[in-house]
Amino acid sequence: MLYVLLRLYNRDREAFQLGNYLVKMTVNEVALILGLPNTGCRFTFSRTPPPGHTHESLTEELHGAATEDWSPTVEGVEDRRISLLIKYLLAMFFFPLKSLKVPSCITKITCVREFVKYNWSLAIHEFLHVQFDQLSRVSAIRSAGSNIGSLEGCATLLLVRLYEHTRVHPPVHELARPRISRWSPLLRYSAKFCTKLQENLFLKNYVHYKFMNVLDEEKTLLTEEEYYSDFENPPPEEHKRKKDRFCRLG
Repeated sequence: MLYVLLRLYNRDREAFQLGNYLVKMTVNEVALILGLPNTGCRFTFSRTPPPGHTHESLTEELHGAATEDWSPTVEGVEDRRISLLIKYLLAMFFFPLKSLKVPSCITKITCVREFVKYNWSLAIHEFLHVQFDQLSRVSAIRSAGSNIGSLEGCATLLLVRLYEHTRVHPPVHELARPRISRWSPLLRYSAKFCTKLQENLFLKNYVHYKFMNVLDEEKTLLTEEEYYSDFENPPPEEHKRKKDRFCRLG
């Protein structure tokens, strides 16, 4: 399924072709899916890790923490516990470099206060778009069905975004937060289903412009962004030119 989605990426417009529309992935969508606020300082993501910091060493640090004193009376124990979990999630799921190195920005997180300073939704968004661009270049010169490489970053985010914008799968837990937890992780797809996906997306009312039913609690994660109506009521031409988020093809 991921390979099918990556082949739908339009590198020139930095958007995915869903049915008749090009739909850009926004930072607010990343925030809604992962539950990470679209706020905080922007930073330059570095692929150069400090010497010795690998996924294996981070896992060992996490396992070794089991022998530490986690009693509530120990100063900073909660910060230590949460920062370890944050570093593990960021390194293993959101920025899993093929070299198995841990990016330097992640190793610098020593407490929750350091983590919340930065806009991780924006960083994840930019990191994934680099991957989309690289893989789409490979896809353009290889035949359908051939291997185009692997996606670094949170691949599940790409699938959940498809579910949000289409009717491919209804959510299992409709109001769960963050939205990544609304769908079963056990979903499997046949080759026939994946082949028919693009054709099905062209059916009327199959594609939503926006994430549906954004809760008031979720809006605290977002920066100001206009959410258009769904497929049956496309945005006016002047809005499409201004926002350039949804572009009708043909």
